[in-house]
Parts: sequence; C-alpha cells; structure tokens
Amino acid sequence: FKDMEQELRGYASQLESRVRERTQELEKRNVELELARQSLEKAQRAFEEELDMAKQVQDGLLPEVLPDLPGWKIHAEYMPTGKVGGDFFDVVQLDDDKIFVVMADVAGHGVPAALVTAMAKMAFLRFVRNGIELSVAEILRQVNAELYRAVRTDHYMTAFAGMLDLKTGKLRYCRACHPYPFLFRAGTENVERLVQRGGFFVGMFENATYAEEEIQLMHGDLLFLYTDGLHESMDAAGRQFGLQRLEASIQSSWIDGPAAAVHNALAQREGHAMGRAPNDDITVLALQRL
Repeated sequence: FKDMEQELRGYASQLESRVRERTQELEKRNVELELARQSLEKAQRAFEEELDMAKQVQDGLLPEVLPDLPGWKIHAEYMPTGKVGGDFFDVVQLDDDKIFVVMADVAGHGVPAALVTAMAKMAFLRFVRNGIELSVAEILRQVNAELYRAVRTDHYMTAFAGMLDLKTGKLRYCRACHPYPFLFRAGTENVERLVQRGGFFVGMFENATYAEEEIQLMHGDLLFLYTDGLHESMDAAGRQFGLQRLEASIQSSWIDGPAAAVHNALAQREGHAMGRAPNDDITVLALQRL
C-alpha cells in the first residue's frame, strides 16, 4: 500500500505539473488570441473607414440633383448591395435642348467594381461635353478604348447610353449588353423593348465598335432603364423577380409618372424577395415626355 501510495503521489504530482503547464499555455494562447482579436478589430475599423471614404467618392460620382427638364419628368434610384457598388448613372445636360443619359453596370460589386465605375464615369465625362459633337456610338468606342487600356481585370461593363433632343423627343441610343429598356407608349397598352444590341461589353475588346439606333418619344411616353440587379433579385426559394413581373409592375403604375413607376417596381421586387437584400446592385431611371 505504501508503494501504491507513493506511486499515486508521483502521478498526482506529474498531473499537477502538466495542469500547470497547460494552464500557462492556455493563458498564453488567450493573450495571443486577445491580441489577434484587437488587431482584427483595428484592421476592420480601418477597412470600414476606407469603405466610408470610397462611398463618399462614389456618391460624388452620382448626380446630386437630376436636371429640371421643361416638358419632361425624370426619376432615379440607386441601391448598392454594400457601401459601394458597380452601378452608375448620369444625366448630363449639354444645352437647353439636349441631354446625355447613361446607365452602366460593372461586373461584380464592392471596391474593385467601384474603382472601375469611377474610371468609366470620368471617361464618359471627358467625351460628353457641350460643344463636342460625337455620336453615341463614338462616345462608347472612346470609353471602351480607355477602359481596355486601364483595367487589367475582368471587370467588363454593360451600358445604355443615349442622346435625347428635348424639343423633338428623338433619342439616339446604344445598348451594349445592358438589360433592354422598356418603352411605354401613351394612349395604348403597347410596351416596346429596346432589344437592339449595339456592341459587346465595354472594356472587353480593344478595338470594339458600337452601333446606335434612333427612336421617337411622343408626348406621354415613358422610358424605363434599369440594371440586372432588379429583375434578378431572388426570393427564399431562389426564384428570380424576372422580366415579366418587372414589366407588369411598371405597366400598372407608369401612367402616374416616372416616380410612381420606379417606386412600384422596387416595392414589387421587395415583396417578391420577402425582405431579402438584393444579390446585386440596383439602379433604376425613368424618363417621361409630358
């Protein structure tokens, strides 16, 4: 019994020693984990601050106030999935009778897409100025060439760009792989889809060229532009909102004007998604001739 007692005491001493060692090791690991947590929190705060700055920059690229266009109504909404996104739009008033409208969607979202968005916006502004007589197709060709030279990733861009004569209602436009706009004709139940494809993704090919078409907007007609984040929004079962639901939502509300058409489309998407956040940035713009 004495031998057994002595052996047990030896085991107990070894166990106590091991417990002390493991305790010290765990305390050391806890200190390391706490330091790592603090470092991650610091890095996260720095990242959030950088995102806030990026958001301020991107917000500055969007029009603060849409121009007041005599004889026309216009309304737009922008909903990035995060603090920054890959969509942008602009309405540039060139003179009393002419505006340039552009909506674009860079592949992906977040900071990389936002950087390409900023470059694209600046490129458009360089070629869309009063006194510079360029066709819509030529503007897109120039922007494409700049993005191809500057962007080394696969952040290509879809775009709809148009030059609108406010007095005549003539719209010269180009659709580069962008979701086709809806055109609702006043006094009828007709809905036109501008399915013309003016060219490939902007920034994909160095020597890409673009083709434009012309349509006539009559009094009361409404043009509805959007990015694919709208109709590709999903519900809990993975079903997309879809183009048919989108068209129906606009059809039921556009007679009340651009703001009603935009708000109803977004509300119907929200209802379909059951409160789920969109999986991609959403930008919508509606323009109506009075």
